[in-house]
Formats: sequence, structure tokens, C-alpha cells
Amino acid sequence: ADVDTVWRIITDYERLADFVPNLVHSGRIPCPHEGRIWLEQRGLQQALYWHIEARVVLDLREVPDAVDGRELHFSMVDGDFKKFEGKWSVRAGPRSASAILLYEVNVIPRFNFPAIFLERIIRSDLPVNLTALAFRSEKMYLENHKFGPTKFTGAESKPLNLRSATVENDVISSSKFKEAPASSGFGGVLASPPPELNGKWGVYGSVCRLDRPCVVDEIHLRRFDGLLEREGAHRCVVASITVKAPVREVWNALTAYEKLPE
Repeated sequence: ADVDTVWRIITDYERLADFVPNLVHSGRIPCPHEGRIWLEQRGLQQALYWHIEARVVLDLREVPDAVDGRELHFSMVDGDFKKFEGKWSVRAGPRSASAILLYEVNVIPRFNFPAIFLERIIRSDLPVNLTALAFRSEKMYLENHKFGPTKFTGAESKPLNLRSATVENDVISSSKFKEAPASSGFGGVLASPPPELNGKWGVYGSVCRLDRPCVVDEIHLRRFDGLLEREGAHRCVVASITVKAPVREVWNALTAYEKLPE
């Protein structure tokens, strides 16, 4: 895709969460400084035994006429880190109608989080997120050149949406999740329930039939943030999956702690 298309994608702030894995929310909020943009984002990351949610409010500065192309600088003004700042850069690629997207970030966690976990999250999620942005840019570029320039709206298809879902009687079908061209190193990320499910049970997935490939039976998620004395995230989760193997084999896999990352 060309530079213009990639730039339109990374600055489409309100829709980033529609196609970027692990990004639950992205939306502009009022900024007290004229000519600047404040963007609130919430991310979600989880593995077998832990679950992390992070929130940041970013001050954005668009530099469309940078020396090497276009740059989007960001720095945290509020959020769950001591430091979170960096920039996106879009440069012309070596071939016509191609672009190079670069990402730089300096991050210091506010909470006592092991550095090795943070590095694993970055190594596993960053390639997936970059791929999602590239996939979205290429899709828009092809559509614009096939049908002529079009306005990219939220009503169009969202092939990478892993969290967008339609709520029907508090039941969310697994077929509504985002499709991603690559999976995260920690496995698929479960959808975060929309505001309508706050304080309710959200049911994800469908019943697993033994004559078909194994899928998650169901996942029940409930929010208990209101029970906390201070701000924070409190979740109760119950999940189940039907496994086509004896109990002993499932137990052996579950307790093979050193091999779980595999």
C-alpha cells in the first residue's frame, strides 16, 4: 500500500480497536491544548494463569511533513505506566505503491511486573499488531484502486476483528470474533464484553461436538470492579472445553509446567 493509505489507517483513531488485536478500546477524548489530540486506549493481554488490562491516555502530535516521511509522536499523560512514549513513522517503500511502517516505544511499567513477561508480550504481540495494520492498509488500498476512492467507514467488513461481537440475549457466538492473519504468541485473546454486559454474565463460544474439531465450550465472565475500594479490575471467569483425550492425558498436559509456553 502507499504512504497515504497507511497514514490514514494509523490515524483512524476511533476504529483502531476494530482490527488491532489486544486493543479493547480506542477513542478520542477532550484535550485542553488547542491543536493537540488526546487518545484513550485500553489493552488486554492474558495467558493461562494471568490476565492484564492496561489503560493509557496519549498526547498525539501528527507530523505529516517529517524529513523521512510522516510521523505520529505519542506520549502518555495518564495511565498505567510510569513512561509510555514513542512514535510511528511511515516512509515510502523500495517499490512503487509500497510503504514501510516503523514503530518505536519506550515503556516503563508502573506496577511490579517482571521484565521477562513484558518482553515476551512485546515480542509476541507487536508482530501481530503490525501485521493487522498492514493487512488493513492493503485491503483499503486494493479497494480504492478496484472501485475508485472510497470513504472507509465502520460499516465495512472487519476481517481482523477479534473482539467485535453482536450481543443477543447475553450470548456471543464464536463466529463473531475478529479474524487475524496471525495468532499471538499467547494464543487467541478472548473478547472483552461490551458495556451492555457490565454486571452481567457474558457467554462466549459454543458447545463442542466430539465429531468436529475441538472448540471452547463456553466462557463465563463477570465484572466485580464495583466491589473494589480503589479503582482497578476485578474479574471472575469460569471456562470449559471438551477434550478428546482421557483425564490422565489432560492432567499431564495441564501440569507440564515447563512446557506450557510450547
